[in-house]
Amino acid sequence: MNGSGAREPRQMRGWPRPLGRLDIYVGGLFLSSFATALLAMVGLFLLLEFSSKLDNYLEPWEGGGHAPLTALIGNLLWTIPGLFLQIAPFATLAAGLFTAAHLQRANETVGVLSAGTSSLSLLRPVLVGGFVVALGMVGLRERGLGFCVDRKEAALDILNNQRFERTYRDLLVRDQDGNVVRLARYHPGDADTEPRGEGLTATFREPDGWMSIEASGVRWLSTAAAGEDAREQGFWDLTDGVRHRFGREQTEEPVFHLEASSLTPTLASAAHRAREDSQDLSLAEVRALERRDVNNVLYPTLRQIHLTFPLANLVLLLIGLPLVMRQPRSRAPRGIALACLTCLFYFSADFVLRSLGLAGSLSPLLATWLPILLFGSLGCVAFANQDT
Repeated sequence: MNGSGAREPRQMRGWPRPLGRLDIYVGGLFLSSFATALLAMVGLFLLLEFSSKLDNYLEPWEGGGHAPLTALIGNLLWTIPGLFLQIAPFATLAAGLFTAAHLQRANETVGVLSAGTSSLSLLRPVLVGGFVVALGMVGLRERGLGFCVDRKEAALDILNNQRFERTYRDLLVRDQDGNVVRLARYHPGDADTEPRGEGLTATFREPDGWMSIEASGVRWLSTAAAGEDAREQGFWDLTDGVRHRFGREQTEEPVFHLEASSLTPTLASAAHRAREDSQDLSLAEVRALERRDVNNVLYPTLRQIHLTFPLANLVLLLIGLPLVMRQPRSRAPRGIALACLTCLFYFSADFVLRSLGLAGSLSPLLATWLPILLFGSLGCVAFANQDT
């Protein structure tokens, strides 16, 4: 209460407040630990991955020459974003456990709790850091992963197949109306060359029968205006295109164009990634493929996985941090071991349920959200029962 008799607002314990020295200190510990763990994990994976394949990449080509250095470096660099999406929760867990163990070993936790600060307030920067990492994973997958995967595939195709033009074989895209577009060979192109393909076969359902289009070659012609996606706006120019109609009457006529509503370069690349490695798909691409193939059990489960996997950053912290904070100063390593063991149970349950969901044996919602909700609830209870 001040001199005028008005009561001053009181900051409630555990509620958000402006960043103080303690928040900056704990947040700095978490940030440095996260960077160290992430660099160590990424570096170890890249070392193991490329050391086993480097000899093959450096072999002389059959027609003479070697793989360009830009392809080697590009493959290395463009692998990192996708790798980050796979290991970020592990780096978050390692950073959180190291931060908590450091506070315990330095005997700083006792002093902070004695001053009236709760464990939740002490570890709030760590939880906020995990939430930021989760948001970063979502943003990277939706905004940048497609570009990175496209560059990685281009470099990898040069190294593996000793050619400078990517080729996808037997590409197939279908929609919910039963229409199917198939390309025997598809070349996605790059910034300087437009997408093209060979061996087009497309079938479409009509009110009175079926229609098929065949062409020896296709070439994408973009009609995108400034600011529009050149791989979404346009049409396919057909070489030796023929349209067959099968209904009450059978007709055959030449055709010169295939509309983008049937197939776009973006959708073609997404269909290839779904076949090769579905983890490289963005959430928007999964939804586009799901709308066209509603009977495929892969896409509903994959859509939920892309939503729930970033939340593992928070769930792992909720599980692991209380186990470390409850240990005495001399037993911090024991707390880390218990936290890692508990998180191993989480990932085991998540892997089993996710596999059942991808196989169609379990509901996509149940397969993906059950581990998050179960272990997340246990973590919240553990946090609530900590010493204050």
